[in-house]
Parts: sequence; structure tokens; C-alpha cells
Amino acid sequence: MSTTDDAVAKATDGLDDDLAPAEVVDEKGAGEHQEPKTPEKVEEGDDPTKEKDPKDDEGYTADDLEAEEEPETPKPKKPEANEIDTSGLDPEAKYIVDNLPYIVARVKDGDNVKELQIKSWTQLPDDVQFATKRDEMAFMNSLTAQENRALKLQEKFQQSQQQTQAKDFEERENTGIREDIAELQRDGDLPKFKAKIDSPEFDKDPATKEVQTVMDFMNERNEQFLKEYNQGRPFKHIGFKEAFYMYQRKNPGRSTEQEQEDKTRKEVADKFSPNRGLSSSELKKPTIKSGVGIEQILERIDAEW
Repeated sequence: MSTTDDAVAKATDGLDDDLAPAEVVDEKGAGEHQEPKTPEKVEEGDDPTKEKDPKDDEGYTADDLEAEEEPETPKPKKPEANEIDTSGLDPEAKYIVDNLPYIVARVKDGDNVKELQIKSWTQLPDDVQFATKRDEMAFMNSLTAQENRALKLQEKFQQSQQQTQAKDFEERENTGIREDIAELQRDGDLPKFKAKIDSPEFDKDPATKEVQTVMDFMNERNEQFLKEYNQGRPFKHIGFKEAFYMYQRKNPGRSTEQEQEDKTRKEVADKFSPNRGLSSSELKKPTIKSGVGIEQILERIDAEW
């Protein structure tokens, strides 16, 4: 036997004797070439004589699979956090405490070391002992940074409160001005508006000019009151109705339209002469808005004329 024959014999050795030959003879055609048939694997308990459902070969859907549970990764143990009861604190202190981050203190716990999460040194035990001197120094540095954060939070809270109060003051003042104007118009002390507020003729309306004159007078007086307050005098602030009657007393028999013309001439003259009065170094920055224009005040008027 040659080497080639030997190789073929080894290659074919062990083939299943039950396999059908590549060439079979049947009644329809002798010697017709047929593909070899591989018997289907019969599962235990299946009936080999039962035809296989073609749907079994259609595959499977994603929900046929059972998700394999991945082993849970152990989470690192967080340091103990000491909460602060803020129920009895005023709004400012509560805001600061709620927004401060935790700082970590490594302290001795018997023969062991534990980490405490705190927001203030007052949360440490009276007999606290730090794990090492280095841990104590690290905590002191963190505490200094914490105090700086608390000061910034306090400043932010106070600024927010001032803005809220200023906005509330302005809204209430504007509401009062609208109500005063409407009342004076209903009583006949001020003329009613004829032009629509969104009309170009609104500024030329005699009622607009008269109301604006009183508002300018009111704003000037309130600015002067504010300057006096910043210099130590008691705070004073007038509304539109008070300004209207004060203006009438100061200008008996004089129309507000004439006063407006005089005011315009004075403003033009002031542009060509140095300002007089208190120097800027003697005054503090006003903390309350003096007033707004009549268009903004009357924009939402819904009173009955």
C-alpha cells in the first residue's frame, strides 16, 4: 500500500457506517446523484416518527433568554454621617447647614479607626482623639475651608433676601401707585386717560402729563428722603396720593402741565451748569429704588374709569 492510500484510509477511518452512500439507486432513476442525508438528533422523550414543527427553526426572541445575574460588586463602605437637626434653626442658619458639604474626621474608636462625616466641629465627641497627628491637621485644614464656605453661604442668603425684599417693595409700591391714581381720577382730582396706553398719543394725553408730573415730584422727594436716611435721619417714604397733595400745597393754583414745562427748562439748564448739592463722597449708595415711569405703572391698570 502506498503512502497516499494509507492517508486516505486514515482519513476515512471511523466514519459512521450508517451514513447513506453518495450515489443511490431508486425506481425513478438509477445512478442519480443524491446529497447525503444526516439524521436529525432525536431528543430524549421525542417521538422519532413525529414530524418536526418548522416553527422550531425560526429562532428565538430576546425575551426567551434569561438574563444572567452578574455578581454584585461590593460597594465601598461610606463613613458614618452625623446629621444635624435643623428644625429649630432660623431660615439663614438652616440654609447654611443644608448647603454645607460634609468633611471627614478620622478618629480613634477603641483599638480601631473610624471615619466620621460632619459639617461642624461641634458634632465631634468631647473626648475625641484623632487617629494620627496628620489626621488632626488634615481635619483642621478642612474646618478652615468649611468656615469660609459658611461665610459665603451667609452672604449669598442675605443678598437673596435683600433682592426678594426689594422686589416685594417695588411690587407693592407700584400697586399702591396704580390704586392712588385710579382713586384720584374717580374723585375728579386727576383727569382720566383718553388715549390708549399702547398708542403713540398716550404721552401727549393731558392726563398722562399731569400724572407724570406728580410721579416725578414723588420720586424727587423720596430720593431726598433716602439721602437723609443714609446720613442718619429716620427713614421716610411717600406714596403717590401723598405726593399729589404735597404738590398741590406747594403749587397752589398752578397746573401740573405748567410745572412740567418748568421742569423741562430746568433740566436743559442743568446740562450747562455744574451740579450742586451733596458730594458723592457724603452719600451712600441708595438701597431702595425710587420709582418707575408711568407707562410701567399703568401697564396693568384694570380699574374702572
